[in-house]
Amino acid sequence: MNERDLGSKITEQLEQGANQLGQTTLQRLEAGRSVALQQYHPEPELGVAGAGHAILRLRHSHLLNARLLLPLALVLLSLGGIMYWHNAKQNNDVEDTDTHLLTGDLPINAYLDKDFDAWLKRSSD
Repeated sequence: MNERDLGSKITEQLEQGANQLGQTTLQRLEAGRSVALQQYHPEPELGVAGAGHAILRLRHSHLLNARLLLPLALVLLSLGGIMYWHNAKQNNDVEDTDTHLLTGDLPINAYLDKDFDAWLKRSSD
């Protein structure tokens, strides 16, 4: 059974049930349907045609409320500060390590060792 057959069967059952209802009940149902259709305002579909409506809804929505934007800005600034501090600390650690290696005392034998020069060349590659 496909959708069209199912829809036809449901329609038949509803019509048979509607025929069994009284005239006053049918009038009340029709009046309720009219009120519901008058209050119904379909949402425009998103896309190129609905982009203007979406922007207008966003402007009037509570998402752009200052109570939400201020904490969001503070969180973003805090995260940016933490990232900057972490990178600066990491760069300082590398600089300190290089400074200690370059200014550290090497025994005179290290400079006299012929393999030391080869080791320096291998470690710099």
